[in-house]
Amino acid sequence: MSKSALRKTITQRLGDVSTDSVHRQSQNAVERLLQHPRYKSARRLSVFLSIAGKEIQTRNIVIDALKAGKRVFIPHVHKVATVPTMDMLALNSLEDYEELKTDKWGIPTLSKSGIGDQENVMGGIGLTTPDTQEVAIGEQSRLDLVVMPGLAFDSKLNRLGHGRGYYDRFLQRYSTARARENGSGKDMPSLIALALNEQILPSDEVLPTTENDWQVDELIDGNGEVHGRSI
Repeated sequence: MSKSALRKTITQRLGDVSTDSVHRQSQNAVERLLQHPRYKSARRLSVFLSIAGKEIQTRNIVIDALKAGKRVFIPHVHKVATVPTMDMLALNSLEDYEELKTDKWGIPTLSKSGIGDQENVMGGIGLTTPDTQEVAIGEQSRLDLVVMPGLAFDSKLNRLGHGRGYYDRFLQRYSTARARENGSGKDMPSLIALALNEQILPSDEVLPTTENDWQVDELIDGNGEVHGRSI
């Protein structure tokens, strides 16, 4: 099945998932993540902010991380010149998070007028510009963990996004920036995805992928079970 056909199938399936089921599965997955050694040890992490009712709800992750003194980064989509780009910008406080407004996809995000002194994972303060694209990410600025969204996943830890490629391009930019610092783009944060059970394909089905698609390291499902490397 093609990516576009799979997206249509999964989107239709998610439309039948009840609010109660999303809440229950979110609680299971989030509680499991908060006990995960890689989350507990993470000093700096990025967390996707959820589409209401359509995926695992991550609000409690953000709140827990901020209260624990972790540095939390959230996605912000904009254009660099004419190229759609996703930056990861820091939340400076719980108040910053509570003041977020939803974008056209229903995802909480920083408004352009609200972006001021937020640290950018890719370097500097505020949004990436054409003059700040070629950066190196030092050891003190690196991410330890990326909590990943996705529309669908398979048992091989392949990920299908919504088709805009934001996370795949961000991870490639991040890898390149780390390579400028230490000569190796393999020094990546842990990539842990969260998914409703309805977003996971049967074990005998595999997502179509290309060389630009990033796999995740681990996947936590709506039962709170971890798929991937043993922890």
